[in-house]
Amino acid sequence: HRDLHSFPTRRSSDLDRVLITEHLLTCAKFTPKEFNRKPRGLNHVNFFKATEFRQFLLYYGPVVLRHRLPDKYYKHFLKLHCGIAILLSPRAGFHDINRAAHTILCDFVNAGPYMVKNSWCITFTPCITSLMML
Repeated sequence: HRDLHSFPTRRSSDLDRVLITEHLLTCAKFTPKEFNRKPRGLNHVNFFKATEFRQFLLYYGPVVLRHRLPDKYYKHFLKLHCGIAILLSPRAGFHDINRAAHTILCDFVNAGPYMVKNSWCITFTPCITSLMML
């Protein structure tokens, strides 16, 4: 089982991880019933289901990572967030919309080796690249 504790807060301090976890647990109190799962702390990230990663990427991550990650890492995360959010939008079938998502995700992938461990890039870059082909 890969250690996912290194993402998304690989370069953040232990205090930041604790604060992100606390923020996620606070969000759990306000999670709408339409969400299948309430957010859990980063100490459970190795056991997250796909739904939890999706919710983190689309809803919780942009909020709980702000001011907890160095600016360049937060902006890098937002590229993934925006690219995926665009692809999931009802207007994703439009050529210009898809092109915008493709550009954002290409920027995310191309900057990846400078942002995170190579093992992360080897594992996740093919997945993101496949999404860009849709």
